[in-house]
Amino acid sequence: MRARLGSAAPPAQVAWWADELMGRTSARAALAASSARIGMELEEKLPQIGVPVLIVTSQESGLQSVAAVNDYAARLPDARVIVPPGDSYHVAAAEPETCVRHAAEFFRRGRRGEFK
Repeated sequence: MRARLGSAAPPAQVAWWADELMGRTSARAALAASSARIGMELEEKLPQIGVPVLIVTSQESGLQSVAAVNDYAARLPDARVIVPPGDSYHVAAAEPETCVRHAAEFFRRGRRGEFK
């Protein structure tokens, strides 16, 4: 869970995430979710996404490099990539205020018709 939340997450947050949130997930649900992803190749479908997409990743994410995220974004017709500092790979859990701020601005821009 440390990699998921990043090195800046306090021990209490890591314990809550592991014990209270994720620890309460049934083994059956976790296995089903993980199994559903095996063999799922969706990269070729990225150009078919017809709505603007916001992607938020951290600078030092252990899940994917920023370059890899930018490569995925380049395959989408209309994507924006936000890269805050940090090393978590679950940015929404580690930096919820940052993600909410960027998501709110993304939605405001969409309502104003600023997307392609």
